[in-house]
Amino acid sequence: MDRHPDKEDATEPQGRFHGPVGGDRAQGTEPVIAVYDPRMAAPRLRASDVSGRVLDDPTDTEVHDLFADLNARWMFAIVERLDREPAGQFYFQVHLDYAGGQNPDADEEVDVDYDVEFREGGPDEHYRARITGLYGFAGLDLVHRAYRAWRTEDPGLRNLLSWKSPKFESRADTAQGS
Repeated sequence: MDRHPDKEDATEPQGRFHGPVGGDRAQGTEPVIAVYDPRMAAPRLRASDVSGRVLDDPTDTEVHDLFADLNARWMFAIVERLDREPAGQFYFQVHLDYAGGQNPDADEEVDVDYDVEFREGGPDEHYRARITGLYGFAGLDLVHRAYRAWRTEDPGLRNLLSWKSPKFESRADTAQGS
């Protein structure tokens, strides 16, 4: 079966380019097949925490583990959408908060709250919710469910938690003591 060098063969795995890139069989050199590796493309998502760990295009499991690793020393993690404009305005973040003034260094189980935020553009599209320690271990699962809904742009995200729109004071208001 003759194959046109510019057309993909439907039997080949997606993400592979076909056809000779160089070489000439008549002259005794074999064509080179260029393989497209999606890992080499610019990442769509970037997850990081305050410890300095950075994950490009993380899996759901990697993000779950990132959130689960939050502790008294490393209390914050964020996942940013890198393929949206304006840059820095599309993200999902989690902050761990020890409830009730407990000592996180003590050898006892402590209650934690999760402050969860997401932003889908400018300040009018910024939302915050708190998942309290009353949920126990299920609190982390709820955080991760909210993250997955945000990542997949599930409209159900808006009903998953009691989101509030935080009102940030402008620097001019703060400087004036308003």
